[in-house]
Amino acid sequence: GETLRAVGEIRTSSFAACKSPAHPAGNTTLRILCGGSAAPIGGQRFFFLATSTIMSFSPTEGLITGGTRLMVTVIGLEFGGGVLCFVGNKLSKGSVITSSVVTCASPSQQRPTSVKIRVCGGDLTRCASSTSSF
Repeated sequence: GETLRAVGEIRTSSFAACKSPAHPAGNTTLRILCGGSAAPIGGQRFFFLATSTIMSFSPTEGLITGGTRLMVTVIGLEFGGGVLCFVGNKLSKGSVITSSVVTCASPSQQRPTSVKIRVCGGDLTRCASSTSSF
C-alpha cells in the first residue's frame, strides 16, 4: 500500500509526536522511521475517521433535573469560536478544556429518556455526534 509520511519530533526517550497526514477513512499500521529503517510500533493500529467524532463521554447517566457535568472527548473539531453542546435537542453552553476535551452541563428533561449528544464549534458549521446515548 501507499506510504504516507509525517515529520515527527522526539520529545522524550519514550515519546514522539507527529501530525497525521490526510488519508481516506480506514485502518492503517503505524511505523516509525528512524535512521533509514521502518518498524511497526508494537502492532499498534491507527484509524482515520471520515468526520468529526465524539470518542467518549462521561458520565453516561444524569438526573432529570439537569446540571450533570459531562466530559466529552471529541476529535476533528476546531473550537476557536467556543463550543456548544446539544443534549438531545436542548442546547447547553460548553467549555473547552483541551483541543479534544469539552465540558457541558446536561439540561433538565421532563422524564427519564436516552438522548444523543452533539458538540459543535461555536459557529455551528462543524459538529460531532455521539453514537451512544446519555
